[in-house]
Amino acid sequence: MLQHYISLILLLLTVASGASVQAQNIGINADGAAPDASALLDIDAAALPANNKRGLLMPRIALTSRLIAAPVVAPAASLVVYNTATAGLVPNNVTPGFYTWSGTEWLRMFTGNDAWATLGNSGTVAATNFLGTRDNIGLQIRTNNVQRFEVNTAGQLASFGDGTAALPAYSWTTNTNMGVFRQGVNTMGFSTVGVERMRISNIGNVGIGGVPGVGAILDLQATNKGALLPRVALLNIISNAPIGAAGIAQGMFVFNTATAGIAPNNVYPGYYYWDGARWRRFVDVTIGLWYYPPLTIAANTRYTLTATIPGHVWNASATVCLGGDWAVPPNVVIESVESRTGQVRFRVLNYDFFTSYLNMDFIISTAR
Repeated sequence: MLQHYISLILLLLTVASGASVQAQNIGINADGAAPDASALLDIDAAALPANNKRGLLMPRIALTSRLIAAPVVAPAASLVVYNTATAGLVPNNVTPGFYTWSGTEWLRMFTGNDAWATLGNSGTVAATNFLGTRDNIGLQIRTNNVQRFEVNTAGQLASFGDGTAALPAYSWTTNTNMGVFRQGVNTMGFSTVGVERMRISNIGNVGIGGVPGVGAILDLQATNKGALLPRVALLNIISNAPIGAAGIAQGMFVFNTATAGIAPNNVYPGYYYWDGARWRRFVDVTIGLWYYPPLTIAANTRYTLTATIPGHVWNASATVCLGGDWAVPPNVVIESVESRTGQVRFRVLNYDFFTSYLNMDFIISTAR
């Protein structure tokens, strides 16, 4: 009881020496000035000496969690304290600073870097300071009070607008007409200089230069451009090098730039695909016609003839037929034709026992 009397006496002495009391408010100052009419309590240090100014020291307590009122018993809503402790588990932990009781939890009063300033913050700690929410609610970004983006609770950056080819929803400040936009339901568009360049449809078809066809996983469309496939230097038709994957996919398609390998497994420039065991060349046929020098075919004689084809290093196929205008077909047949590197070998048989044929022509056609 004595302690209460002492406190009351000290309060009266304080009021008598440095406070002015009005009917509904109290002023504490050094010059006896009346409190401001709008304030229930007006504390003014202006009249104190310049080297002896003083402030207001709030009650200092050690909180344990934002959700626990203790050590304050039944705090009133708007009660203010200064917490001295670093305690609790995220997201309900507390750190030193001012807190006010909302009625259900302690809310930290923003001080310094607790708030994101419009001119930016300094001294932040990446693992501690963040822009966002502490409950299961997304974070929205607006301009002109219009919803633009949301970081949702799944961690996705979602746009509220579809965008267009000219103004894609996802873009760059230096290229606002380049980026990604929602072309339609489950359909994505990509644009540069405001023009759609590529589209991925709702079934996964990709169109470059136009709308992809329904049956095409990749549809390339242009009137003045082609498609350039990967250019590699194959070693031979039975080695998957230089692609090198042990499990190279069947159907792999390349343009070979090399002339390499040893026949019959050699390769030369052109398109090849991997069939699962070897490289297969896409046929690019060039037809040639050649004449074997006129030859006399003796009666009942077989000839093996070899024609060297100028400039040919490989022939896919070859055929040989008789040349000339015969009143009666000669008794001469081409028994076999063998296409070799730069050559065509064929066998001729004159099965007439009595007739020889002078200056007989042979016409050779090749495909490569």
